[in-house]
Amino acid sequence: MSERVPQPPARVGLRERLRAGLAELGPPLRLIAEALCGEEEELIDWVAAEPDGRAVVGLLEPGEAGATLLTDGLTQRAWVAARLGDWLKLAPGLGLRPELRPRLLLVAADFGRRLRVAAREADAGGIWLVRFRDGAQGGVGLERLAASDPPAAAAPPGDAPGSAGFRTGLTDADLGLAATESLGFS
Repeated sequence: MSERVPQPPARVGLRERLRAGLAELGPPLRLIAEALCGEEEELIDWVAAEPDGRAVVGLLEPGEAGATLLTDGLTQRAWVAARLGDWLKLAPGLGLRPELRPRLLLVAADFGRRLRVAAREADAGGIWLVRFRDGAQGGVGLERLAASDPPAAAAPPGDAPGSAGFRTGLTDADLGLAATESLGFS
């Protein structure tokens, strides 16, 4: 049995304050475990279940999330997925469905653009990014970011999807290229 991961008291308090709000982000989540030692003795803040039995693996970052939060999250999600069948043997009443890929829930004060794009590209439907804000009287507000966030940067003119050619509008013929030398622009 592995030892518990040492946790700063501020993180423990924040996790407790966030716990109730997590159930209101989408499908109601049923908490299964909290502060679990995962892969390489790293902390998994929450393991929960959606109503359909899909496991949800949650990691908390008290500050702005860096790329390591996504990497850690994907690693811990794989670790939990590999153990779901065994957990069900020990506790069949958990109601988890190991054939469903677990969802990853990343909670942070903010997310940089690179992390948001990487999460969307890695698994847009399977990764939830949730931003928290400290509110009045010790409350915490949660905001789930849309899978399409952030919007893609605008493409320069002439680079629209499906357009062929240089931005200048030049074609292979304009460049004097023979069919065998063609760059594929017409």
